[in-house]
Amino acid sequence: MMSSVTGGCPLALVILLLVSTEPTATAVVKTVRDCVEFFLDGKPPKIENVLEQGNIQDQDRYLPICQTYNHQNRFMTLYDKVKQIPVFSAYKYTGHEKGRCQDKWKLEPGLDAKYQSAEKDYQGQGSSYHRGHLFPCFHANSEDDQKSTFMVTNRVPQDPSFNIGGWKQMENRVKRVMDKYCLDQNNKLEAFVLTGAFPSDENMPNTKVNIPKTLWTAFCCYSKVLHMWFACAHWGANVKGRLEAKTVADLNLSLGVDPFPDKCLHTTDSELRTVFSSRPISPSSKTPVRKKAGKRPRKL
Repeated sequence: MMSSVTGGCPLALVILLLVSTEPTATAVVKTVRDCVEFFLDGKPPKIENVLEQGNIQDQDRYLPICQTYNHQNRFMTLYDKVKQIPVFSAYKYTGHEKGRCQDKWKLEPGLDAKYQSAEKDYQGQGSSYHRGHLFPCFHANSEDDQKSTFMVTNRVPQDPSFNIGGWKQMENRVKRVMDKYCLDQNNKLEAFVLTGAFPSDENMPNTKVNIPKTLWTAFCCYSKVLHMWFACAHWGANVKGRLEAKTVADLNLSLGVDPFPDKCLHTTDSELRTVFSSRPISPSSKTPVRKKAGKRPRKL
């Protein structure tokens, strides 16, 4: 017997369809300005030959995507259809959800599957690359945010020694620094983050999925602790190695990436070394607080 409520569709089938449907509604939008909430002051980054003054240089190749989950925008991705990897992902860091991230990688529903990497691309003969997040799931502030990071347009092939070595160590250091210093005058935790990849001339075996030669990331926030806008950047080759904190001005000079146009350019190398060291910062100054030396024992 058919249910009149379900319009002639068996009730069990309706329930199965509802349970199996992911609450994802990714939108391929016209311009990066359709997702301005993820850019500092609403200004998109500048990337030479890709994105200038908020304008995509090759509309047929690069697609702006608003990543939406449970009817809320979670982050923004600029995706390269030719190389089948993202150019960058932009998000706001507002804290992180505790616990291990667990989810399955999903295809973008708003993008033709032929432009997206598949699981078999990472499992083929001769392939040993990790599925590397640009917006890392452990930087997400809710379970829904975490799940949204598992879209294939947010991942790139990463060398295993890089992904679980220098890159992972850097992501953890940056998270700790943002947790400590990215508090505004109202004690609200907020930092604007962009993470991107530069393609190489090499693809994964028997695929069109490019292996990035360089990965980069940058964040900027207002810090009431430092009484200033504070920013830093990291980048490195997709191989084993440690990533050091650099200024966003250096990122612009070295890679042609300006993640926060007209802002966040005044953080110095000295301030970066101090903040990323283990020494505490005095709230009334930008200099490290040094512990007072105890009295030396008197010689007998």
